[in-house]
Amino acid sequence: MRKQVLNLILLMVAAAPAVLAQSTVKFNGLGRAVVQNDAFSDTTSVNEGRRTGGHTLMDLGITATRENVIRVNTILRVRNQFGGFFGEGIDYSFRQMRIEGVVGKVVKYEIGDLDVGLTPYTIFNANEIDHQFESRLFGIKRDVVNYENFYTDDNTWRMQGVNLFTTLKFTKGIDKLKLRTFGNRIKSTDFISIPSRFVYGANAIVSKDEYGEIGLNQVTTADITGTVKNSDVDYNNNVFSVNYNLKYDISDKISIGVKGEAGSSSMKMTRALDDSTVSTKGGFYDVGLEAKYKPLKITLGGSIHAVDKNFSSPTAQTLRVGNFGGLAPQIFPTYNGGDVRSLMLFDRYSQDQGLYNQSISTVLMTYNPIYGNVSPYGAATPNRQGISVYAKADSAKFYQVAVGLDLLSEIAPENDTITNNKRSFMALKAGAKLYVNQFIGFEKEISLQGGIRKEQTTREGLKVDLSSSLIDLGIDVEAVSDLHLMLGYKMLSAKGVEYTLVRNEFNQVATETFPVDTKYDQTEGIVAVGLRYDFSNFASFSVQGQFVSFRNDKASVASHEYDMNQVYCNYTVKF
Repeated sequence: MRKQVLNLILLMVAAAPAVLAQSTVKFNGLGRAVVQNDAFSDTTSVNEGRRTGGHTLMDLGITATRENVIRVNTILRVRNQFGGFFGEGIDYSFRQMRIEGVVGKVVKYEIGDLDVGLTPYTIFNANEIDHQFESRLFGIKRDVVNYENFYTDDNTWRMQGVNLFTTLKFTKGIDKLKLRTFGNRIKSTDFISIPSRFVYGANAIVSKDEYGEIGLNQVTTADITGTVKNSDVDYNNNVFSVNYNLKYDISDKISIGVKGEAGSSSMKMTRALDDSTVSTKGGFYDVGLEAKYKPLKITLGGSIHAVDKNFSSPTAQTLRVGNFGGLAPQIFPTYNGGDVRSLMLFDRYSQDQGLYNQSISTVLMTYNPIYGNVSPYGAATPNRQGISVYAKADSAKFYQVAVGLDLLSEIAPENDTITNNKRSFMALKAGAKLYVNQFIGFEKEISLQGGIRKEQTTREGLKVDLSSSLIDLGIDVEAVSDLHLMLGYKMLSAKGVEYTLVRNEFNQVATETFPVDTKYDQTEGIVAVGLRYDFSNFASFSVQGQFVSFRNDKASVASHEYDMNQVYCNYTVKF
C-alpha cells in the first residue's frame, strides 16, 4: 500500500506543471503533533504503570479548479506514530477524494467523499453527550476526535457517493426552490452472501425570506438486489418527512415562529437462512413554537413530539458510541488484576481512534444509559412522547445562557411483559458562559462557564429508577496577550437500576429472554489544568494535565476504583 501511495505521489508531482498551466491550484491542510504521558493506579497495584505515546501528522489538501467548471479536491495524509524512526512508523493514506462541478451552469454535482446531512429524523449524526458549556481544555481533545472521525457542527455523516443539487430563483411568490438528490454506498459486498447497501434519496426546500421555509425529504436505506445470488439478508427502509421553519415579525423587536417535522417510515427485511420476513411501519411528529426578543437575543420555545416504537431511520438513529460492553479503551484496558475497564467519560472525548462509529447501523445499537438514557438516539429515539421547553439568551460580548427541560414517556411498554408498565423520563439541562472582562472593562479575556445535565428514568412493576448527573465547570484567563490559563472540571454520577434492551437482527426487542436488570452506583471525576498559546488564528500550542478518578460501588461486584493522570501536549496548525 505504501508503495502504491508513493507511486501516486510521484505521478502527481510529474503532472503538476501541466496541471498548473491550465488550472488554479490551491493548497490547504492541517498539521498536528501530540505527545501524552499516562499514569494509572488501582486498588490492587497490579496495573500500576506509565506509558508515553503520541503522533505527528500532516494532512495536505490540494484543490485544483479548471475554468470554474470542475474542481478536484484531495487530502493526502502522512502520519507518524510516536516511536517510529527513519520512516518505519510512517503511514500514508488519502483522507479525502472529491470531484465537484457544474452541468449547464445550473446543476452542481459532487462525487467521492461527502458530508451528508438532512434533518434530525432523516439523516443526522447526533452528539453523543451534551458538552455545550464544558471547559476549553476538554474541547481541545474533543476537536481532535471530531476531526479524525469526520464529525461536523452540522451533524453530518461521512459517506461515499454522489450529490446533485440546484437552486431555482423566482421573482414572484416564493423566493427559492432548492432541489437535491444523492446516493451513497454504506456497505460493500463480499460477492458471496453480503450485498451492497446504499443510502439514497432527495429533498426539496421552498423558501421565502421573510416567512421561512418548508422542506420535503425522502431517504431510502436498501440492499441492492442482484449484487450477490444468495444474500444473507435483504433489507429495505424508507423514510419520508416534511419539515418546516416558519416565522413572522410582530415588530422590529419581536418575532414568533412555528417549526418542526412530521413523517413516517416503512421497513422490510428478509433473512434467507430461515426465509423469515419482518415488515414494520412507524411515524412521528414534532410541533414547536418559538418567540424571540431581538434586542437582547432572548429565545423562548417549546414543542410536543412523539416517535412511534417502530419508527426506523438508520441514518438518524445510528450512535457515535454504541455496542455497550463491546468496545474497549486503548489506554490501560484492564484494571484490578484483569478486569476489563469499561469506557468512561474520559475515553469518550479523548480516544480518537477505534472507538467512534463511522458507519450506519440498521439495528439500534446498545448503549450505556448513564451517559444518556432519555433520548440516546437523538430526536429520532423511538418509543418516546412528551413535551420539551427551552430558553436561551446570547450576547456575543457578555454572556450565553441556555436552559431546557424534557418530560417524556414511552408510548408502548418495553422489556416488561409482566406488568406492562411504561418508563417515564426527565432531562434538565442548564448552562451559562460569562465574559467577566466585559463587565469589569478589562481588555483581555476572563471567562467563566458551567453546565449541568440531570436525567431521571422511572418505572413501576419491573422497577426502574436510574438517575444521573453531569456537571461541567471551566475558567479561562488570558494572562498575557494570546496566552490563556485554563481550568476545567467534569463530574458524572449515576445511581439506580435499569434494564438493557436487547434487539435481534430484525431490530425488534428480544422477548425470548427474561429481562435482567443492571445496578449502577458510579462516580467519575476529572480535573484539568493547562494553558494554550495562540501563535495566530491558525496555529496554537496547548499543554494540560488531566486527573481522573473512577469509583464503581454497584452491588453486584466489589468496589472498583482507580485513578488515571495524563499530561497532554498538542500543537496544531491550519493553513
